[in-house]
Amino acid sequence: MNTYMHTYTPCRSTEECITSAVSLVEGVTEVVYVENGTWDYDYVTLLPPMSFRVAVRGGKKKAIARAIWNNKTVGIMSCGDTEVTIKDSYESIVWNVRFQRIPKGGES
Repeated sequence: MNTYMHTYTPCRSTEECITSAVSLVEGVTEVVYVENGTWDYDYVTLLPPMSFRVAVRGGKKKAIARAIWNNKTVGIMSCGDTEVTIKDSYESIVWNVRFQRIPKGGES
């Protein structure tokens, strides 16, 4: 069984926890968090009900996914164009974590 080291970062909300954790991932230069905490599809953010999207520039995808997984709340779906399969901290259940990649500078 693998042991994961967690660095405690005091935060008051899921947004703050995820944004803080992802920004600490080596190579990450930008993090943007958007959520839809309603039971309706959000046509502005294009997010389904009870979901969030973390847009990230830089960093390794497995480390970003782990930072999101370790800080997200139960029952809220992650969305984005990048999907990473990870195991829970007991190495017993496989989960898919999604986030959005922000293009590197100069790309459109």
